[in-house]
Amino acid sequence: MRSLFIVASLTLAVIMPIPATAQTADDRADARCILVLQAVSGTPQQRTGAAQATFFFLGRMSSRSGTQKLPGLIGTERQSFHNPGEVQAELYRCSQVFQRSAPDFQAASLALKAAASSK
Repeated sequence: MRSLFIVASLTLAVIMPIPATAQTADDRADARCILVLQAVSGTPQQRTGAAQATFFFLGRMSSRSGTQKLPGLIGTERQSFHNPGEVQAELYRCSQVFQRSAPDFQAASLALKAAASSK
């Protein structure tokens, strides 16, 4: 019986979204980036870059506090966009954050390639 209670509690913890008020400013900013990146991912010329950046922001959120709160947060943040200018400004901000991290990713990629070739 006790194990059933534990399983039920864990299941509820996973499926119940955490209220947006429990989110950090960084979580909200990353969720906004995921939203605008999904908006531009429909265009073929931006699909690959948008996917890479989306995984970047998902990784940031996951490392900070997990992604189980993402569905509720996405719903809340989606309502905060009122015009295309806001979406464009957010896309610019997100691209700046992503581009600042590019050298770190390139260095990690080179280190992984070097380690793989030395085996």
